[in-house]
Amino acid sequence: VCDGALPHYRNKVLGVVGGGDTAMEEASYLTKFASEVLIIHRRDSFRASKVMADRVLSHPKIRVLWNTEVEEVLGDSEITGVKLRDSKSGEKSTLDLGGLFLAIGHTPNTGFLKGQVELTESGYIKVCSWRTETTVEGVYAAGDVIDEYYRQAITSAGTGCMAALEAERRLAHHGVGESPVLETAFAPFDSIASPEEVSTDAAASSTATSTESSGDASVNALVGNRTSSADGVQAKKKHSE
Repeated sequence: VCDGALPHYRNKVLGVVGGGDTAMEEASYLTKFASEVLIIHRRDSFRASKVMADRVLSHPKIRVLWNTEVEEVLGDSEITGVKLRDSKSGEKSTLDLGGLFLAIGHTPNTGFLKGQVELTESGYIKVCSWRTETTVEGVYAAGDVIDEYYRQAITSAGTGCMAALEAERRLAHHGVGESPVLETAFAPFDSIASPEEVSTDAAASSTATSTESSGDASVNALVGNRTSSADGVQAKKKHSE
């Protein structure tokens, strides 16, 4: 739906198919650019939460077509409209649209992985926090199949880069390839300073530099924070050894 911000869709009537929270969110977003947003829903009530539904129903630029299904999308190089069917009466009609966005939910295509790697309750691949390593050593995952929250092209591309780097560094640790072997590449999570520890170091560093001039204090605090965090990692590393 982020494509709705493109000039092509500006000041046009746009359609959103769906009735859940995703459809409500996307319809609300598109009102920033469209002249009108039509929600096409096959039932006579939304599945979305009351808060999200009320927000949409009260918006002056959003209109709902209840009990309506899309039978055909019209247009060649671009969408010009849709053919609709009333889900109760069966009556058919044509609606002119400048764009159509499907918001009918997401089902990750991970069924073939069941029993191979651990999945979440929603079917997404479970990975380490801020990493792409799965529950199987040496297996990495990327894209929307690991992302239940953002599900954007740019974030998917980012995890693709992350997975490639992790795989490359794993090979380097096993003597394959020319990727540099980084000391932190496979460091256990418990050997890395936690956010709480970093915050404590930052507070101590800021106190230590409070008597300096305002300009120097800011610089010293930043340098002190970085040094304290690094020292914390080295201390933990030595302790673990």
